[in-house]
Amino acid sequence: MFKKLIYIFCVLVLIHPLPAYGYHTETQTPYGINISVDNETGEIELTWQESDALEVNPPEYYRLFFGDDDQAADFSIDTSFGFNEALSWELITLLLHL
Repeated sequence: MFKKLIYIFCVLVLIHPLPAYGYHTETQTPYGINISVDNETGEIELTWQESDALEVNPPEYYRLFFGDDDQAADFSIDTSFGFNEALSWELITLLLHL
């Protein structure tokens, strides 16, 4: 009788598996962050791929930090947009007036 219950339980689990629960953070960092600088025009182009949309709170905006070295951020800007579509590519172009 016990073996039969185990057998039925295993069949039910295999036919109707339990949902997989993945670990998702509060907010995820975008993927594939790239930066290109045009020294002649002063144009800075930033691209990134948005997250997979499985985090609890998708970002309402992005904050971009800039600095003259890797250790400190001299200033930052906030984008006027946040999460848009899962795994889509975002592009922001900045023009510096010096």
